[in-house]
Amino acid sequence: MARLEEAHWWYRALHRLTLQALERHAVPRSGLILDAGCGTGGLLAHLRRAGYMELRGIDISDDAIEMCRAKSLDVIQGDIREIGRHAPGGDAAAIVCHDVFYFLDRGEWAQTAARFHDALAPDGLVIMNLPAFAAFRGIHDMAVGIRHRFTKRDIGDIFDAARFARLRAIYWPFFLSPLIFGTRAVQRLRLRSRRDVPIRSDLSLPPAGLNDVLYHLTRLENDGLARKPFGSSLFLVMKKTA
Repeated sequence: MARLEEAHWWYRALHRLTLQALERHAVPRSGLILDAGCGTGGLLAHLRRAGYMELRGIDISDDAIEMCRAKSLDVIQGDIREIGRHAPGGDAAAIVCHDVFYFLDRGEWAQTAARFHDALAPDGLVIMNLPAFAAFRGIHDMAVGIRHRFTKRDIGDIFDAARFARLRAIYWPFFLSPLIFGTRAVQRLRLRSRRDVPIRSDLSLPPAGLNDVLYHLTRLENDGLARKPFGSSLFLVMKKTA
């Protein structure tokens, strides 16, 4: 993950979506941004290069914390479900939480989002990415621990409409979805027909030229298509309103 976050087309596109959301909604470079489930710190490093100065990561993994600190990132070991213990005061301008909620039980979604609400300053943002649609389930899900794939219908089960306003909700990537679906469908067939299938993520770094083509294709799609019927991920921007 640490290696892929710096170069893989999917991570580059997600980091760009995140930076665009912060800039589009005028989150100041001096505002506190929390990365809830920061992993090995790829996004924090990207935002630091973009000029954001108050960055803090939270992750439960010993390895993730060690890697983040090796990059001189401000990180705290802890559970995002207890974010108030690690970021008290309600002064976060934004909370980023990418591909973490799938670890939680359904009954924990709204409780965790409520704690995010308490940690946010007025008009603060939650920027979130989630795996989408059960049709994209495969060995990758088993390898990384994806317990649920989300759709827009699930947004109301996470965020209280009286406390959050939806600013953006898009599925992505769309153009590459047939390829991802085909890969995962083959994986599901292998799982049904064999018992000795290796359980490991299918995320790997393509050759440099192909990687750049896939990134620019996804970037053009995200910039140009406001409404997409499906994709393997769901990207959300929510705003604290009350």
